[in-house]
Amino acid sequence: MNIFSLNITYYIKATIVSYHNGSTKFMVLVMKHKESVNCSSDLVALFKKRRKELDMSHLKLAEKCGISRMAISHIEAGKRIPTIATCYKIAKALELKLSDVIKKVE
Repeated sequence: MNIFSLNITYYIKATIVSYHNGSTKFMVLVMKHKESVNCSSDLVALFKKRRKELDMSHLKLAEKCGISRMAISHIEAGKRIPTIATCYKIAKALELKLSDVIKKVE
């Protein structure tokens, strides 16, 4: 089990716990800073902009990243805060590196 803290400027203070169970790797993110919502909003805005640049519908993005269309819609509308795992899936589906997107938010 690996445990480490991640600080992304002033936005996120989190603990990531990474462990393996057989062939499956799990990562759990525990948010510890109330301003993480602002970071999430900025990330989502970048994702939405990129989705539109690619002329991709909510449904197409959902299919590419393996989450529901409704989840994509709720995330973009600010009704749901995406986890790091979800952000990673969305970034990958949008042909982005999550680390690069986070740097832009900083």
